Amino acid sequence: LGRPLGPGADVAGAVAAMRRARDLEPRTGATRAHLGWLLTHDAAGARWAKGAPLDEAIAEFRHVREVLGQPDADEPLLEALLRDDRDRDAFALARGMKPGPFRNGALLAAAARAEGPEVAAAEAAKLDVTARTGALETAALELLGARRYEDAAALLERGAAGTPSAASLGWLALLGLTSQSIGYLFISISLPRLPAVLTSIIL
Repeated sequence: LGRPLGPGADVAGAVAAMRRARDLEPRTGATRAHLGWLLTHDAAGARWAKGAPLDEAIAEFRHVREVLGQPDADEPLLEALLRDDRDRDAFALARGMKPGPFRNGALLAAAARAEGPEVAAAEAAKLDVTARTGALETAALELLGARRYEDAAALLERGAAGTPSAASLGWLALLGLTSQSIGYLFISISLPRLPAVLTSIIL
């Protein structure tokens, strides 16, 4: 009870307990939101892992928003939609939410993934310069994490007019991530082919 999720955690037991709590108080948004949060983890406690029941999590978050009319789960719902590659749903949801750092970045990421960088840049132009800078940085990192390198570069190129710091950070992040990935690839290929003595010296 009260332990963080991780190896050895009884995730199934925690989910079952929260489902019972939801059934006892079906109109309590916080209970459903917490159940949704639990459902974004897999059986081993890893969040957003492949085996996480995101469909169920999204259903709980949607219930809080659409049936109960409570805002508790808006941001978790938006994140879950993005993680589940429901880009058009995420874009539609984000457009109806109040502006804020997370919403703004998720809006641009969802727009770029669902409609293309041009649409995302148009959404970025609606934000003031300060908010646009943070949103572009967040969206670019989200796109890079999804390996949408071309979309990240195109979004920054089209959307960062008047916000040089966002463009600079985005290009550095793009360079760092791609070069690091390529470097790790070369290392993983090369090390097994080197003599053991040489490998130990390098490491």
